[in-house]
Amino acid sequence: MRKWSGGFQTHDMRPDVGVQCPRKSRGCTWKGDFRQIPFHENECMYGDAALLKELCRRMDQWEVMMQTREKDISLLKYNLNEVREALTEKQMEIDALTIEMNKM
Repeated sequence: MRKWSGGFQTHDMRPDVGVQCPRKSRGCTWKGDFRQIPFHENECMYGDAALLKELCRRMDQWEVMMQTREKDISLLKYNLNEVREALTEKQMEIDALTIEMNKM
């Protein structure tokens, strides 16, 4: 049994020999002939490049989501501050009216 440098084991090196992906242990179920190896390796979702690409895609999504959340939090803080100021003004009006009523 010969071992191909990419990790595939075959009984001989004929191009029509059936092989499995060397990332089978990671979950890849691909099977094909020896000639398809380079094509599969470029697109295997269990390969290191594909995993890194997926990780980067997810990180980009998280960054966008975090930026959106930060904007939402800033807007909520601004709105809360506005409400606090309005509450303070109303409390001052209540206090003034209470004082005025007590004078009567």
